[in-house]
Amino acid sequence: MSGPLVTDDGQTKPAGANAKALAFLPTDDYVSIIGANSLLVTRATQALSEDTNTLQSPQAGCRLGDGGVHVWRTRRHWSPAAIARFRDLLSSEERAKADAFHFEADRHRAIVGRGLLRHLLGTCLNRPQDALQIFAGLNGKPELVPALDATPVAFNVSHSGDWILIALAQQRAVGVDVEQMRSGMAVLEIAQRFFSEAERTGLAALPAAAHEESFFICWTRKEAYIKARGDGLSLPLDSFDVSFRATDAAQLLATRPDPGEASRWTLHDLPLGAGYQAAVAAAGSGWQLRQWHVDEHDLFEGCVMPAQSADCKPMR
Repeated sequence: MSGPLVTDDGQTKPAGANAKALAFLPTDDYVSIIGANSLLVTRATQALSEDTNTLQSPQAGCRLGDGGVHVWRTRRHWSPAAIARFRDLLSSEERAKADAFHFEADRHRAIVGRGLLRHLLGTCLNRPQDALQIFAGLNGKPELVPALDATPVAFNVSHSGDWILIALAQQRAVGVDVEQMRSGMAVLEIAQRFFSEAERTGLAALPAAAHEESFFICWTRKEAYIKARGDGLSLPLDSFDVSFRATDAAQLLATRPDPGEASRWTLHDLPLGAGYQAAVAAAGSGWQLRQWHVDEHDLFEGCVMPAQSADCKPMR
């Protein structure tokens, strides 16, 4: 692979070692924003606690100041009317980027991904959604220009196959990654070329039936960490180790050259059902992960956020 490559959260990076690794993965993971799955997941009016597996009050949906990490997920199929409303929220630059996609489906997915991000940020921050200023920060990672009296909010977007994931957090860096697993990939070959020595050795030692799942577990955890740091494709994949077995808790095990870096981050897996692996990484420890689902019904007939919120209005 040569020339620039656009990552799933809008970053353009030079083709280096990590860009070569991306060439082995499905191309739609890095050029469009997608979201659909028949998997039954928690609605936007309910939050599922990863730790307790119990439903939480919807009032928690926009409490970014609780120090937690909020991950929103959506499906693919949005109506033309919804896409038009999302497009109205975009900046002229965002519209131009979406229009640059050759296929209509890719254009629509890009509009939904950035439009939903703006809707969530605007609602959570009590700011006009179409007036939010999003710019390319260090190494091209998209960032939000904060209000003068507001606490900065970090966000990250990922997409693959049938899902869009949007992670939001206050006062901590955050990264998210989702991958649709596809059979027939030479996962051991890819790992041999790009993963760390510990990961390569450990993956090869597993039973053959576990190679594919463990590869994608490893990949999503590594990508989530890279995206949280904001280093993009410039951070070598073999410069740190993550856990990767299906029975292992998500963890950043070792970092090089600074071994202390590993203790400054926390990773969590995001269950999406068969055929997918996803993970989120954020700075610090002890934070609570809250997961939310939103679809067109929530925006047009209900509300993404608590109904008693003054800024909780359906898009009409």
